[in-house]
Amino acid sequence: MTLAGAGGGWFGGGVTGGGGRACAVVALALLACLAAVSVSEAQQAEYCNGQGPAARLGFDIQCEAIVPAAINSPTNPSASCLAIQDAYPPAPDGAYYLTDATNSSLVTKSYCFMSNPKGASVDNGDSMYNRGVLCANLWTDNYKLEYPKNLEVATKLGHHQRSLVQDANDPNMLWNSVSASSKIVKWNLELGTQVKEWTQYTDTNGNTQNFAHPEGMDTGPDGKVYATQVTSAKIMVAEPPDYETFKELKWSSGSIVSGRGSAVNADGTILYTSSTDNGRSIYRIDRSDNSVTIVKDQNGAYLNLYGGVFMDINPVDGRLYYIDYANGMRISAWNPVDNVVQKGGLYGDATFSHHNNNGGLVIDNEGNMVVSSTHNMDVVKPDGTIKRIYPNSAVPTATNQLYGNPYARCGIDRRDGSIIIPGTLSHQVSIVKCL
Repeated sequence: MTLAGAGGGWFGGGVTGGGGRACAVVALALLACLAAVSVSEAQQAEYCNGQGPAARLGFDIQCEAIVPAAINSPTNPSASCLAIQDAYPPAPDGAYYLTDATNSSLVTKSYCFMSNPKGASVDNGDSMYNRGVLCANLWTDNYKLEYPKNLEVATKLGHHQRSLVQDANDPNMLWNSVSASSKIVKWNLELGTQVKEWTQYTDTNGNTQNFAHPEGMDTGPDGKVYATQVTSAKIMVAEPPDYETFKELKWSSGSIVSGRGSAVNADGTILYTSSTDNGRSIYRIDRSDNSVTIVKDQNGAYLNLYGGVFMDINPVDGRLYYIDYANGMRISAWNPVDNVVQKGGLYGDATFSHHNNNGGLVIDNEGNMVVSSTHNMDVVKPDGTIKRIYPNSAVPTATNQLYGNPYARCGIDRRDGSIIIPGTLSHQVSIVKCL
């Protein structure tokens, strides 16, 4: 039986059940069919005739209201995805308006994973949108440069942004480490407004300390947010749901020299950080006991990064990718299973010209890589194809540098595949969005 509603009736975009298709033949029989449906037969609505995921990825598809305005709307936000589902059981996966947990007056548009077998929740990595995929039109120059709607965010973020990561629970929330301003900022991408900032953390003795040049950031699948400092041998973590404070990790054995890049593995059990020490080492932190070891290759030698730059774990092959100083500033991949380092990894001998200060590196769900430096930004396919990304197709010059020197870790918006770029020297955030 198919019950279709126009303009968001109780059954939204349609509910399908077994048997009784003849009920749709005559209007008078519809009421009898409704009376025969038990509560257990009610299913999740198919939003937008099954085109909801395509709409989310940016295709020009016109969809009706996802649920009635009386259930959820910009002026009638809900406290949680579960609250929406309780009030409206067939609510489909999609974008809803929620009140912020830390500021009830702030309304965010968040993607609710209503079909989550663990219970309706904001998309937290359990769904197919975990890390996102770069939008396809990047490869054909069919994109544009945008800025957050409220440019006030530019002045609030501060100077020398070094990492930008998307929140694991709410894709509309972004985290920035701001090195020169010595703070961490959480802000709302859609509204362009700051939610909260942290200028201090709690050390292992319970004392409050000021952040000093936080740079590397990453989030785990459990929602924990990690931050490193280049000026100390410390890594801090903030935990959901309130992220009240960042707390220093206490090592059970070993230690790091300093921290720049951060990368968390798929299940959140291992944290990697790159160092700015003379060896440009990578450290491995086992989160079960916070023990620290130095990563070595198959010959027992330390990995040799350029300037302790950023790195990422590739979802396709599980290897740790980094910009290799010993490999002529090209990409190398380290395998955590056998410690083997392979030059190029999946990407072969991909060379990045003019990347005199390679810094940012992030990889999407299909293995596409974004590499950013002082002057350039490249996207790289697993087959080694390199595409340079220019703002509005304009080649940057010495006086008009690309995105305000983007040698930082960029974010990939898992909702539409846009690249969100922290301008290291511009105070600004820019967005490369496919058309």
